[in-house]
Amino acid sequence: MNLGKNRRDAGGPAEPSNPAIAKARDQVARHDADGAAATLRALLKTPDLAIATRIEAAKLMGTAGATADAIAIYLDAGRKALDAGDLPAARSSFAAAHTLDQKGYDALYELGRVDLAEGRKDQALEKFVEVLRKSNLRHLPALYEAAVLYEADGQTDQAVAARRPVSQEGLAG
Repeated sequence: MNLGKNRRDAGGPAEPSNPAIAKARDQVARHDADGAAATLRALLKTPDLAIATRIEAAKLMGTAGATADAIAIYLDAGRKALDAGDLPAARSSFAAAHTLDQKGYDALYELGRVDLAEGRKDQALEKFVEVLRKSNLRHLPALYEAAVLYEADGQTDQAVAARRPVSQEGLAG
C-alpha cells in the first residue's frame, strides 16, 4: 500500500496526497501523536474536503491514538459518501468505525442504511434489529427503519410493535 496516495475508491485513480495528510503521517512516524491529531483537526475544517481525504484523516487519527475522533470522522465521511451515492466508500468508512467501536451502534445503524440503499433489505433489517437490541429500543431512527421494513414485508404486527416505542417516546417527551 502506497501511503503517499489516497484512493477515491477501490477502482478509482489515486489522488495526490493532501499536504496536511503527509504532514500528519510524518508526525505519526516521529511519534508526535498530539501534533498529528492537531494537524488533522485543522485539515478537517476545510470546506469541501474530499471524502477520500476524510477517510485517510480518520485512519491517521486512529493511528495517532485518538480513537473517538477517528470514529466521528469515519461516521461523518461515511454519511457524506452515502449522501453522494458512493456506497462502497460509505460502507468502508462505516465498517472502519464499527471495527473501532464494536459496542456502539451508530456505525452499525449506518451500515444498515447502506444495505438499504443497495436493496439488501434483509441485511438492513438485521442491523436495525441489532441496533435496537444494543440500545434497549431507544434508537429512534432504527425503530422507524425497522417498522417501515416490517410493514413493507407485510409483517404488520412487527411494524406496530416497532412503532409502539416511538409513539410512547413521543408522548413522554
